[in-house]
Amino acid sequence: MSTTKVRPSQSRLSRDEWLTRALEILAEKHNALLNIDALVKRMGVTKGSFYWHFKDRDDFLSQLLDYWVYEFNEKVPKELNKAVGDQDAKTRLRFLLTYLVEHDCARYDMVVRSWAAQDPKVGKVLVKIDKLRLNIVQTLFTEIGFSETDARTRARIFVTYMSLRAGLFVKTSKREELAAIDAQIEFFTRR
Repeated sequence: MSTTKVRPSQSRLSRDEWLTRALEILAEKHNALLNIDALVKRMGVTKGSFYWHFKDRDDFLSQLLDYWVYEFNEKVPKELNKAVGDQDAKTRLRFLLTYLVEHDCARYDMVVRSWAAQDPKVGKVLVKIDKLRLNIVQTLFTEIGFSETDARTRARIFVTYMSLRAGLFVKTSKREELAAIDAQIEFFTRR
């Protein structure tokens, strides 16, 4: 009789856990996703686990990109509308900034931008995401009362700041970032 233990199904990685952990590894080691063997070794799982969720490397990369698009981008305006959709634009901007910091939405931006520089498909998706981000923020600045030109400029600065701040080598704690939100909102909306 075999004494081989079967891992409980709770310890098996879900597709979303795979994708989240893969993004974390990609953020640490930019080339980690180029090699399935290195990825599964780093995650401490078998290739079978990989192929349970993904047909092949291309399917994995496509699902990884789709996951990043939804979880760290398309989900944000839905949460914004659900939480403060009918409130004034400055309140919605404050919620947006708070949500982005609390959920660390920009933590993978640098690596996705690097990936986009190497893969035209990712580049096209990133253009779409940048337009989405800019449109949301520009609309808020316009509602606050800035001219179209000023709103567009402020939106570009805001989106660039939020995207690149996660890539700074000088880090601040999430608590410090959240404490600074009112000052940042004041800065971005100052006339």
